[in-house]
Amino acid sequence: MDRRRFLKTTAAGGALISIGVTPQGCGNPVGPAPLAQVTTNTSTQAPLAIKEATLFDNPLIGADYGTVQLLADFYPQLAADGGAITLGLGKEITATNDRGYSVPLDNMILVIHQGTTYFAVQSACPHAGCPLGYESSKKQIECPCHASRFDGDASSSNVGNVLHPPANQGLLRWKTTATTGGGGTTLLIDLKETLLFNCDNLPAVDATKKLTLPFADFPQLTMVGGVVCGQPTGLSNPVIVTRLDASTVIAVDSRCTHLGCTVEWSTMNQDFECPCHGSTFGSDGHVKVGPATTPLTSYPVTVNPDSVVVTIT
Repeated sequence: MDRRRFLKTTAAGGALISIGVTPQGCGNPVGPAPLAQVTTNTSTQAPLAIKEATLFDNPLIGADYGTVQLLADFYPQLAADGGAITLGLGKEITATNDRGYSVPLDNMILVIHQGTTYFAVQSACPHAGCPLGYESSKKQIECPCHASRFDGDASSSNVGNVLHPPANQGLLRWKTTATTGGGGTTLLIDLKETLLFNCDNLPAVDATKKLTLPFADFPQLTMVGGVVCGQPTGLSNPVIVTRLDASTVIAVDSRCTHLGCTVEWSTMNQDFECPCHGSTFGSDGHVKVGPATTPLTSYPVTVNPDSVVVTIT
C-alpha cells in the first residue's frame, strides 16, 4: 500500500524492520512499531525453548495450534516497558475456516508492553489501513498518517476503543498470556480467541462445523431484529447472526471485504453496513454499495425450537 515503505534495520536480539510512513500532514507524531517477521512452524512438535516469534500452524500440535509465541526479551523494542513491535505473519498464512483462527487482512499484529502486561491488537488502522504505533507517555495507540487514536491503557477494559476519529471502529484484540521464567518472559498470542467490541462471547464451532446458539443464552435471537455477533473459537473470522422475521434467521461472515472492519446490521435499511467506509451488503451478503467489491460469506442457518444452528461452509 502506498502509505508504507520499509527500511531495514538491525537490533540486538531479533532482526527488526522499521515501518516508514509517508507524512500525511494530519497524523500523530508517532512512528509505526518496528516489524519482526514471524516464522511458521508446521511441525507436530513445539520446540523446547521459544525465542523468535513463531506461529504454530499444524492442528496436530494440539493446544498450541493457532498461537504465536515469542520471547519478549529477544526483542529489545518490546522488552522495555512501553515498548511495542509489529509481528508480520508469513504470506502463506491466510484466513480460512479450515485454518480455524483469526488472521488480520494485512497479516500484521501490534504487540505492546505496559508494566507487567502485554497485549496484542490489529496493526492496521481501521480508517485507511496505516500501520499503527504506540505512544507510551499517553498510553495510546496512534495512527501516524491521520489523527486516529485508540485506548492503549492495559488497566482499562476498553483497550483498542476509539478515542479520536477519523477511525470510527475499535481494534481487534487477541488473548495474550505472559509467562515469566528463568529465560525471560514468553508471550502466547492465541489467534483462536479474538475479542471484539460490542459483541458477544460465542460458543466454539464443533467438530461438524456447526455453531449452536441456544435461545436461553442469546434471547435476542427470539425477537425480530435481534442480533448476535462475535468470534467463535474455531472460526477464522467473526460472524453476525440476525433474525429477519418469525421464521428466518441469517448469518454472514461479519468482516467487511474492503478493509476488514466489522459490519453491523441495520434494522431500518435491512442490510449489513460497514461503519468505517460506508460499504453496504444485502441480507444474503451481496454488495449493494462500495467501496467493497466482494460479497460477505453467507452461512446456512437452521432455526430449532430452542436454538439457532449456523453451519460453517
